[in-house]
Amino acid sequence: MISNLFITGDIIYNAEFPLAAPDVIFGPEDDGFHPFLVVGREEGDSRLVKNSLTDWNNKDPSRLLALVMELRLRT
Repeated sequence: MISNLFITGDIIYNAEFPLAAPDVIFGPEDDGFHPFLVVGREEGDSRLVKNSLTDWNNKDPSRLLALVMELRLRT
């Protein structure tokens, strides 16, 4: 069964720190969506996976598209 899942959010750049990766803000209806979190085998064990935000390069215009595509694949 294939379901259509729509996640909406905002990608916000920090004008004071343009070298930093953008923030991705999701709405309250998407509170359970954690695309970059991997839950470990033991209770309370969780870690972040390597993703396009950890590999951010502000001089590469394709990184924003890579971030959006990665988020789409994780829905």
